[in-house]
Amino acid sequence: MPYIGNTAGNRFVASQAATRLSGNGSAVEFTLEHAVGSDEDILVSVDGVIQEPSIAYAVSNGTTLTFTAAPSNGTNNIFVCYLFRTVATVDHPSTSSLQATDGTFSSTLGVTGASTFTGALSAKGGAVFNEDSADVDFRVESNNDANCLFVDGANDKVGIGTNAPDGFLTINKNTSDSALPSIRLIDNSDAREAFVTNQSGDLIMGVSNSSDDTVDSSINILESNILFKTVNTERARFNSDGRAYFNTTSDLGTGVLQVKLAGTNKAVGIRMRAENAGNWMIAFENSSGTVVGQIIANASSTSYNTSSDHRLKENVTYDFDATARLKQLKPARFNFIADADTTVDGFLAHEVSSIVPEAVNGEKDAVDADGNIDPQGIDQSKLVPLLVKTIQELEARITALESK
Repeated sequence: MPYIGNTAGNRFVASQAATRLSGNGSAVEFTLEHAVGSDEDILVSVDGVIQEPSIAYAVSNGTTLTFTAAPSNGTNNIFVCYLFRTVATVDHPSTSSLQATDGTFSSTLGVTGASTFTGALSAKGGAVFNEDSADVDFRVESNNDANCLFVDGANDKVGIGTNAPDGFLTINKNTSDSALPSIRLIDNSDAREAFVTNQSGDLIMGVSNSSDDTVDSSINILESNILFKTVNTERARFNSDGRAYFNTTSDLGTGVLQVKLAGTNKAVGIRMRAENAGNWMIAFENSSGTVVGQIIANASSTSYNTSSDHRLKENVTYDFDATARLKQLKPARFNFIADADTTVDGFLAHEVSSIVPEAVNGEKDAVDADGNIDPQGIDQSKLVPLLVKTIQELEARITALESK
């Protein structure tokens, strides 16, 4: 048949689906043949009059059409035209793939099973994965890491850099650049940033300069030590044996708390402030938890006390010869080897130990496990009772002589 125009191509036009329904004058709900996503996805007319979506009618559950007022009685007097913005479940062969090239799903896209999206996938609305709580994993692959983000659906765990998270959140710093922190906490208002990282099995937490990654301060939790650094310099550490070091990285000798002073001759190792008179700055207890001494600070002085409560004592006697014992003591003048230029008055500890043993601690000529001197010490305040008793005895003798 002759015609005017171009040659007809291999094209087809699919007609839009339609449904005719019959009103009875009282029913307001009708069931649609095809599921739709919204009121605007269908064109509805009653007795030839087009109805306004969401005012004259509404669609719920995809297939329930509800009118505001019951349509009149008539056969096929309700006309529904589907505008093909439908929600549908598409089952395609496992050997094929579902592709959308430069396409947009304006309603809900449901994907069941393992699916691969190639290209950019943008969800402008809400996105829910595994809404039915199935045993399904979720994985995001980056350019260099197959498990950049991994959700273990069976065990409710999340992995970054690993597909086998063994905690609620497991981060595997799977990168050749070991200097990169595992977590960065950045505040755009400041050039500094906080970071947390696992460095060869050691936990490092600190603050660095984001411009060059220079570490300002950090806490390094190592296998056997905990280090505290400021300006990238170690200031304190706790060893695995429970000892604490301040301003030193090496052992100064025996002692749970070790402090090294540097700078001027008035450098302060430990400073304490008493906000109220009578504050105990330090309390000393025995193995039973009983306080046996304390250092107390007042507004203008400090007292060093040892326990002397009568309730703690027994076998109390006032009858002893203090003068005879005092005469056995050998006060001397000497200098310490470490301070050759300073001469002082004092005692040799081992010479006092046989006379006032409670004033001396340690053993004569003792050494530690390494052969170093384990020096004796003396508390010269323990000599005061002996001095007082001797003065009393001498005063009694003087009084007796004066009375003759």
